[in-house]
Amino acid sequence: MRVSDLDIDRVYTDQMTRPQDYGVSANHFHCYYELFYVRQGKCKFFVNNRFVDVGVGEILIIPPREVHNNKYITATVRNVIYFRKNDVMENGEYAIPDFNAHFKQMQMIHIPSTYRPVVEGLFDAMLREESINDDNTAHMLQLLLKQLLLCCNRYCTFRPNPLSVSSNGNEDMLKATHYIADHYQQPITLDEVAEEVNLSPSYLSKKFHNTIGKTISEYLNSERLKHAALELISTKHSITEIALNSGFNDANYFKDVFKKTFGISPREYRKKREAVYQTDTKIVTAKEDDLIESEGEVS
Repeated sequence: MRVSDLDIDRVYTDQMTRPQDYGVSANHFHCYYELFYVRQGKCKFFVNNRFVDVGVGEILIIPPREVHNNKYITATVRNVIYFRKNDVMENGEYAIPDFNAHFKQMQMIHIPSTYRPVVEGLFDAMLREESINDDNTAHMLQLLLKQLLLCCNRYCTFRPNPLSVSSNGNEDMLKATHYIADHYQQPITLDEVAEEVNLSPSYLSKKFHNTIGKTISEYLNSERLKHAALELISTKHSITEIALNSGFNDANYFKDVFKKTFGISPREYRKKREAVYQTDTKIVTAKEDDLIESEGEVS
């Protein structure tokens, strides 16, 4: 694959299976971004003088010129994407909302298990395109990369400047947040999360609040509301259906929590977003009509 520590000429991607203890021992850096995703297994990176653990369903973004190496803790299936700043820009601006906040710096991205098939499908599509490698491949890979990053924006949770959880004693808290993200649609109790991370419920509750800044109930509700807001604007499901799909077993409670968080009811939120979409559509249609008229005048 035409990848060097100098530069690349387009987006590149590959998938490999690495054995336990395999590692890139020499420190190195790239003049382009590296996106590293773990499908199976676990590995440890040393990036910019800090250790970072990357597990199943996690993406590590390594910015250009960050010195790093890595070692595989277990046998691991991983995907890597290399890309340049220009690959995610259009008309001189980033094509991805919040690119600076979510992708420009070192970032750990957790993909909830519900959405991993969607994200992994994009990785697979990029691998298929890489194997074709014709005159269209560079543009196709750019488009697929943008779609992948947009899906991360929509579905994933972000942890900027991550440290190795084994080095700061918060592995159990990270495990708890991942468990909540992966099971938000199901009934979740404090006792259930405590059992998952091998802590007593009282100690978990105290440590979670001190570490995350929210109670477990608050964190769970924020995860559920994030997905409910997405479903409100992307489907025609009823408010009750969305409440149940998001893990709320009481539609009235869902409406109360939603309004307290967003300042408007779920129904008002949907109407407001639909109005914005319709306005944008009218603007685009008007521009297309103007273009057609101008082309008619020229001809």
